[in-house]
Amino acid sequence: MSDRCGHCVHIQVCFTYEQITECTQRASRSPCPVCGERVSFDDIKAVVLSDEAATFQSMPWKDATNAPVEPLDVPSFRTGKFADALRGKMQGDASTARRQDYAAVSKAFAPFLAGERAATAASKSDHATAIPLYQQALSVEDKPAARAALQVSLAFSLVMTGDLSRAAPLLRDAAAYTGEHPPEQRMIAGGTAYQLGFLSSERGDLTGAKSAYRLAMEFGDPQWASQAAINLGVLADKEGKTEEALAMSEYAYQHGTGDNKLTAAYNIGWYSECLGKPEKARKFYRIALASRDSDVLNRAKTGLQRME
Repeated sequence: MSDRCGHCVHIQVCFTYEQITECTQRASRSPCPVCGERVSFDDIKAVVLSDEAATFQSMPWKDATNAPVEPLDVPSFRTGKFADALRGKMQGDASTARRQDYAAVSKAFAPFLAGERAATAASKSDHATAIPLYQQALSVEDKPAARAALQVSLAFSLVMTGDLSRAAPLLRDAAAYTGEHPPEQRMIAGGTAYQLGFLSSERGDLTGAKSAYRLAMEFGDPQWASQAAINLGVLADKEGKTEEALAMSEYAYQHGTGDNKLTAAYNIGWYSECLGKPEKARKFYRIALASRDSDVLNRAKTGLQRME
């Protein structure tokens, strides 16, 4: 299968490293039999069924430093919905013509390759291409951890294209995953949720903004969780909920780093002053004096002067 166009470009059973190298090289010298696009050696990925994966790993190419392809672990031909889908495509609509045969195989396997193709498109900011590919990948992925990763990635692409309403439920589903999110995934998820909250607020959807900011906190990335808490505090303050604003700022101060932490310190000072807690206000205004943000620094200075 070609990662470039998503089609099947060669069909052959291989038993040695030499055979798999040879067929990969042969496929890379010819145009795709489905769409005609040229594919390179590095575009080609082997398809290995899950019940054959162990055998594949024992083949001679297992430890080769220049193995040309990586295995794709997909459900068996013989069981489950994948078998039904494949039989329908291969025995129903497909004729014996080579192009149609290859197109049928491509269609059957496409969802299992879609995630990697989507990630490549998203890395190039081609989110219009990435979105339907992520959806294809989600349609066949049943592992909870992998589904959560795909949901986060799809939500990111949707937010980047301004489709906020479809992004929100994906992030909620990903946040509901009870396993451990890898740090990079938590960062992407938190940043996506934060951006969703910011854009929702810009559009006047304060309920959606608050929900998204809470999701950013839930994913637990320090930068985005603290920034989201700061923004939740600001929204609470605008609604006259100063105690809630103070609690959000204290969360941001406790979990944040760098400028986020010092911005939260100023906010704690301000909300404490508003609530009649001068000693606490002075303490956090002084902490905020270390900020590199000139606006935060000047407001902290003004707060201290005001309380002299």
